[in-house]
Amino acid sequence: MGSRSAAGTSNASACAVCVAASFGDAERACPMDTAAVYRDACVLRFTSFRFLDFLREDQWLASELNAVIYADPGSVTNAPAAWFSAALTGIFSALVNRAVAAAPSNSTRKYFATAEMDFDPKLYGLAQCAPDLTPAQCRDCLGNLVAVVTTQFLKRRAPGTSAFVVWCSLRYSGVSPVFEGWAMLQLTAPPEPPPEATLAPPASESGAGTKRSRAGISAGISCSVVLMLILSVFFFIRFRRRIKAGTE
Repeated sequence: MGSRSAAGTSNASACAVCVAASFGDAERACPMDTAAVYRDACVLRFTSFRFLDFLREDQWLASELNAVIYADPGSVTNAPAAWFSAALTGIFSALVNRAVAAAPSNSTRKYFATAEMDFDPKLYGLAQCAPDLTPAQCRDCLGNLVAVVTTQFLKRRAPGTSAFVVWCSLRYSGVSPVFEGWAMLQLTAPPEPPPEATLAPPASESGAGTKRSRAGISAGISCSVVLMLILSVFFFIRFRRRIKAGTE
């Protein structure tokens, strides 16, 4: 069995209460020999096989981790989709970099980062990895969650999304903080993209172009008629001459 705090600021007593409640939930919901429970304050996993072996360098493959996603209904903002996408991508990138950098390999690892971004009006984010991971594994794990959220849930612009695997978690909210206390990172929103402009010729130019087009068509038709008349007269005179020559 393994457990850890899922909100890096939780104290030992709060973590113990969360784990005890999660264990009871797991026994009721999953009477088999394997279960994983995700809560705001902790993550619990128990199973009958040695799951820590997955962390060995020859076994680790972040793409095989099955993410659990909780997306709140509704839309977080009326901001343009491109702006929201840039903001969320920016806060995720900052969170991953800070979480990985917060745990030097030569000290007790605590991969944890929180962020707040000034965005129509706010975006809050949290990233965390289990201390058993190496910095490279933590980056892989969080990168996998970022890919899942941005490719499958970004267009929905949900007010909040929580993504979990047993080794890491990633969260954001545009409604309220997903962490306690002050954010570790204070971020500014990316520049708002300019509104999409549709290019159309001015009315005067459009009218002039239409007139020129009509004049060209009329001139073409007139030239064709004149040419046909000239050719008709030519062939008529030539035909008359041949008849006259034959009669003589």
